[in-house]
Amino acid sequence: MEFPRTRKAGSIAYKASDSESLRIPRGTVIHYMTARLTGQLTVAGANNTSAKTLPGDGWAAVRNFKIKLDHQDDIMQLSGTELLHLMYVLGQQPPRDRRLLLGDGSTANPNIDHTVLIPFLLPGSRVPRMTALDLRGRRHSDAKVEIDWGSHLSVNADATGWTVAPSIALGLHEITNVKPGRKYGLLDVARRIKVAVSATNSSLQVDMPTSDWCLGWMVRATDAAVDSGSIINNFKWKTGGVDQLDIAAPVLQELMLQKLGLNRSFSGTAYDDEFISDNTNFAGWYVYRRDWDGDPSHALPAGAITENKLELDVTVGGGATEITIVPIIVRPSSRVAPAA
Repeated sequence: MEFPRTRKAGSIAYKASDSESLRIPRGTVIHYMTARLTGQLTVAGANNTSAKTLPGDGWAAVRNFKIKLDHQDDIMQLSGTELLHLMYVLGQQPPRDRRLLLGDGSTANPNIDHTVLIPFLLPGSRVPRMTALDLRGRRHSDAKVEIDWGSHLSVNADATGWTVAPSIALGLHEITNVKPGRKYGLLDVARRIKVAVSATNSSLQVDMPTSDWCLGWMVRATDAAVDSGSIINNFKWKTGGVDQLDIAAPVLQELMLQKLGLNRSFSGTAYDDEFISDNTNFAGWYVYRRDWDGDPSHALPAGAITENKLELDVTVGGGATEITIVPIIVRPSSRVAPAA
């Protein structure tokens, strides 16, 4: 019989503009991980505003959140801001800062206490356990979380330091006593693509991965490092010359909100109530999944396609315009290292 267990895995300390890591204990099958960011920013109360809080809120202090297998195989590589948004759309609730002090407009040196849940199961699927992080036996020689830290200025440009340096405490929800023959695929969100947009273009082509199973993607558009819903006008997803998707950006935005059952509050011209920072405009973020009906077999299968492209109709912004794409990939169990 399988037994669930939840335990603490340890903490990753802050190292300004540098990297720190923590090995993940092996021997079980991990369903999800929690990552709790805590710290205390040094900033005057008058400067602790939502307008001066940068996208990602407290998680903006993390430049890269990586999960690595076998020393070199990344299965997750996201900025703190991207992590916060992806966990929102996968978990269907915005991860909240429990203190509610950052960006409140009056509190000096606000505390930060912000937990995200990171799934290794397949969220929203009728068969969520087709994926997991299987660390039994000799499937993987090493597994670790690696944090590339930014600094206090990553959270608020008027901050002067940290009153209490941030750290990230990791927790694991795992399954023990799993049958030896049980196999799992692997969720992979490490193949991030960044595209600089230098001119308006009705058919900006972006190559996507053709290996493994492509479930969908998350896209972010920014103008001068601020989220913008005015950059992308239309999405096409093309495989083998066939349009698998052709949808206007505002329609995709609403489809995403309704399909995922996300909270949203419309204020003026932006969905802006999910996060603290005024520089976060949820209308600048888009998610599409081929398995929204819960059937993972609707993913684009590995080996069945030789072309996988996004074609975007884009309008260049007034500042440096950038589009970030995070493909949501499932590696089938046949591609995951077997027990030895």
